[in-house]
Amino acid sequence: MIHGLSFAPDGQSIISASKDGTAKFWNPSQAVKSDTLPNSERPAWFSPDGAHLITLNRDGRLHRWNTREREDIGMIGPDLHDPGVKAWTIPDHGETLAVGRENGGIEIWNLKTGQLDKSFSHASTRIGRLAFSRDGILLAAASERPTGSDGAADHATLRIWDAASGTIVGTFTDAYGPMAFSADSHRLVSTRLDGNVVVWDLGSGRSAAEIEENFTWIGALALSPDDRLLASGSEEPVVNLCDMATGRRIASLKGSRICVNGVAFTPDARTLATSTVDGALKFWNVATAKEIFTLGPLNPIHSFLFSPNGEYLAITRDSESRGERHVELWRAPSFGEIIAAGKAEARKNEKVERKRENGNGTW
Repeated sequence: MIHGLSFAPDGQSIISASKDGTAKFWNPSQAVKSDTLPNSERPAWFSPDGAHLITLNRDGRLHRWNTREREDIGMIGPDLHDPGVKAWTIPDHGETLAVGRENGGIEIWNLKTGQLDKSFSHASTRIGRLAFSRDGILLAAASERPTGSDGAADHATLRIWDAASGTIVGTFTDAYGPMAFSADSHRLVSTRLDGNVVVWDLGSGRSAAEIEENFTWIGALALSPDDRLLASGSEEPVVNLCDMATGRRIASLKGSRICVNGVAFTPDARTLATSTVDGALKFWNVATAKEIFTLGPLNPIHSFLFSPNGEYLAITRDSESRGERHVELWRAPSFGEIIAAGKAEARKNEKVERKRENGNGTW
């Protein structure tokens, strides 16, 4: 069973993590296995050049790897299998690790030395989600959503920290995960307890836009690479596209059969991929809000990831013969190829319809 996927930034290698404790290297150009990393169970971070990798291993520790030599350089950081660990994340630069504890504490670990750098208290409630800004300067920590009718135990449910100094630079009420920082770190998107989405201006600490969703559960958020669009998936079989500047809903993508638990833009922001809990993976034309094609769910797709250069798509789904999950690598088609394929399919359908209307066996 494969539990995670990650591409190297150069788009030339992919790591898949399996339940059997191995991380496998795959070569997209050859679509074959090339190597395994013993005892690793989840890829966590790639260096910008793809030369180094950090994985979570079966011993609960992060391990740093030389991907060229497939060499385990050594163990770093705390035991992330500790039941008290509720969330953890690594920023893009890969130099630090943030850990959220059950008691509401946050730890910042130095991944160069493997030592605890600092710790501070978020709240009296459990950490539900953590998210670094893309430059790793800011850390957002959101409390777990309260269950039942008790409400939030802590008034400030989301705090923004300066990760280096451990000082609070922003406090927000009724704000929960999932979360996403804008590329310039000036805005943060989160959800409210009533299921609505809010765009926070981190300079003023005020809401820059309120997006009324009225869902009890939002499972996924994604910002387009240019930060212009926000996609959200929820318990309803629909994905909403909103303008980040105004909060105005641009389109609702309908056609899914069940709740949406994954959304991601292609690097050119022209295509959106969405996944649902029944294992269907759909591709949408962002400009027209029209569905292009669907994979699954007869052979369910459990996760998906685009390579950073947009050339490849990795998916995990069950083996038809053994029922075990496996990775398939696809060359992700360009936007032009996607449109051409859609037009070809439309022409084919028109021919079939004409044949049916003519009532004979000729085209």
